[in-house]
Amino acid sequence: MKKYTPIPADEVGHRAETDVRRRNSYFSRLRKFGEARFRPSGKSREGTRLHVTVDYIEALTSILLMIVSVGILLLTYAGVSMPLSESGEGLLGKAHALSFATIVAVLAWLGWKHIFSIVPRLRKRRMLTGILAGSIYALCITAIDAPFSVLALGGPTAVKLSMADTVESYEDITTAVAGQSSTAAQLVPVMTSQVARFASLADVEVATGAQSGSKGEGKVSETFRQVSTILGTLSTDIQGGMAQANKVQGEISTTLAEMKSYVFITGDIGERSRGVSIAADKIDRLLAQVRQYDYVLSIEATLSILENLVPDQGDASSDFEAVQNRELRVIAEMVKPVADSLRHALANLDGEAVAARPARPLDALEAIRAYWVALLPQWIASIFLDLSPLALLVIQLAGRREVEHLNNDHREGASK
Repeated sequence: MKKYTPIPADEVGHRAETDVRRRNSYFSRLRKFGEARFRPSGKSREGTRLHVTVDYIEALTSILLMIVSVGILLLTYAGVSMPLSESGEGLLGKAHALSFATIVAVLAWLGWKHIFSIVPRLRKRRMLTGILAGSIYALCITAIDAPFSVLALGGPTAVKLSMADTVESYEDITTAVAGQSSTAAQLVPVMTSQVARFASLADVEVATGAQSGSKGEGKVSETFRQVSTILGTLSTDIQGGMAQANKVQGEISTTLAEMKSYVFITGDIGERSRGVSIAADKIDRLLAQVRQYDYVLSIEATLSILENLVPDQGDASSDFEAVQNRELRVIAEMVKPVADSLRHALANLDGEAVAARPARPLDALEAIRAYWVALLPQWIASIFLDLSPLALLVIQLAGRREVEHLNNDHREGASK
C-alpha cells in the first residue's frame, strides 16, 4: 500500500496561487475571444449585422414567396375559369381551371425557391448560368400566367369595351339608314312637282299643239307623258319604301336601346355579352328588311332612262318632223335639271351608306388583346407580379457580396 506523504504548507500555498493564475489567464483569453467574436468593432461589426440581416431577409422571402404563389393561384384560376364559363363548362371546367392554376402556382414557387436558395451561393460562371436559367424560367412562367392574370383583373372591362364598340357600330349603321331615308324623303316633293309639270305640258300639247304646232297625240306629247310616268313611278317607289322602312326603323331603335342597356347595367358580364349579341342578330335581320326598299336602285334606273330618253333622231324627212325633233331636244334639256338633282341625291345616298359588318362582342381572351392599351395598367401589374422576385434576387445578391467584401477586409486587417 502506497503511503500518503503530507505536503509542506509553503508548497501548498504556492500550488494554490499557481492554479488561480492559470484560471484567471484562461478566463481572460475566453473573454477576449468573446469580445472579438460577439462584440466586433468597425467593419467587422458592420459585416456581422449585414450578414444577420441578409440571412433573415432570405428566410423571410422564402416564406413570403408562398403567399405570392397563393395569389398567383387565385388570379390564374379566376382568369382560366372565365373563358371556360363563357363556353358553358360546368363543374368539370372549374376542376380543369383549378388544376391548371395549381400547377402554375407550384411551378412558380418551386422556381423562385430554387433561384433564391441556390443562385446567391454560386460564383462567377455558375452564378451567371444560374441567373440566365432562372430568368428564362421566370419569363416562361410569366408568358403562361400573365394573360390569365389580366383576364382576372381586366377581363370584364375588356368585354365591356367590346360591347360598347359593338353598340357604336350599330348606331353608325342605323344613323346612315335614317340619313338615307331623309335624303330620299327630300326627293318626293321635287318628283311630285315634276310629275305634275310634265303631265300638264302633255295635256297642253295634245289640246293646243303649243310645242309642235299640231294638236293631238304625237312624239312631243308622248315624251312628256313618258317623263311624267317615270318620275311618278320613282316617287311612288320612294314613298312606299319609306313607309315600310319607317316601320322597321322603329323596331331597330327599340332593339338598339335594349342593346345599350346591356352595356351600362351591372350583372354577369357573360350574360350581358350574350344579350348584346342577340340584339345585334335581331338588328341585322331588320336591316336586311330595310335593304329590300333600297332607293338607290330605283334612282339609278330612273336616271339611266332619263339620260337615254331622247335618242338621236337623225335627219328629218319633213318640216313637221324637224319641228318635232327640235322639241324633243328641248324636252331633253328640260329633263337635265331633274337628272342632275337625282344624280346629286344618289351621291348623297352613296356617301351615307355604311357597310353592315358583323360586329359582335369579343370573348374575354380576345378582348384583352384587342384593348391592351386600355388595359395597360393590368398588364403591367400582372407582369410585375410574376417578375418582381427577380429584383429582390438582385438586391439579395448585392447584400451577400457586400457581406463577403466586409469579411475579407476584416480578415486582411486582422492578418496584418
